[in-house]
Amino acid sequence: MLSKRNLVGIVLASTVLFAGCSTAYKTRQEEKTKVAATTGHYCEFVNGDAHNDVDVELTLQMTKKCDLNKPYTMTNYKNASDIFGIVYCCNYQKGKAPAGNNAKPADGLD
Repeated sequence: MLSKRNLVGIVLASTVLFAGCSTAYKTRQEEKTKVAATTGHYCEFVNGDAHNDVDVELTLQMTKKCDLNKPYTMTNYKNASDIFGIVYCCNYQKGKAPAGNNAKPADGLD
């Protein structure tokens, strides 16, 4: 049986591990956003397991982020965890500035 000390150690180690993973993910997403903003090239994986209506999710995401007047690609994809989905790549489209006094252009990347 685990003692309280061991249990606390396991919980703390797990917290540190997950915090590190979260930070790495956030850093990669920020890098992805910078690249999209500077190059105009954007790619995203739409998880087919998380979205039973993958076509609807794909349409929603592409409408927010892509210039649909320019060529784009869609490819069926299965990641290392055997999750099926679709990867799309497109020309990144900056959003229009929202209304208001402190209006800033929306980048469309969330």
